[in-house]
Amino acid sequence: MKTEDLEKMIFDPNTSQGDKDAALEELMKRLQEEAKAGGPEGASGEGGEESEIQKLLKKLMDGTITPEEMEKLKGLTGKSEEELKEMAGVDAGDPNDNSV
Repeated sequence: MKTEDLEKMIFDPNTSQGDKDAALEELMKRLQEEAKAGGPEGASGEGGEESEIQKLLKKLMDGTITPEEMEKLKGLTGKSEEELKEMAGVDAGDPNDNSV
């Protein structure tokens, strides 16, 4: 499935929460694989431009996400900060510590 199809699933109100979770996990997995391989092939791995959700997920995984960006990501995905950090493999640690 293409990355853009996964993103459409996440934003589609008719998609079940389970399918949204699976799509989000797959997106994170792809971003982690890109990072291990030394970066994306093209901006989104498909020659297109990175979407906003991809940029935010990368910042989350890199530990460079701001509190404002985290709020935006939470709104886009419908997930809590703890759930997003767990899915991204980031140590949730102290909820008041924004240094991720």
